[in-house]
Amino acid sequence: MRAAPSAAKPLKAATPTAVDPCDVCGGPTYERNCKVICHRCGYTRDCSDP
Repeated sequence: MRAAPSAAKPLKAATPTAVDPCDVCGGPTYERNCKVICHRCGYTRDCSDP
């Protein structure tokens, strides 16, 4: 027997933010759960950081 597909919402993909380049390497960043993460070097900045 196969189970019915889940009615849960699919997870939202992280979206790149063109506004702020990475503070370390200048690479593209994306925002996820109040964190800004660099695609290139992996640097993470929290939204509460200045």
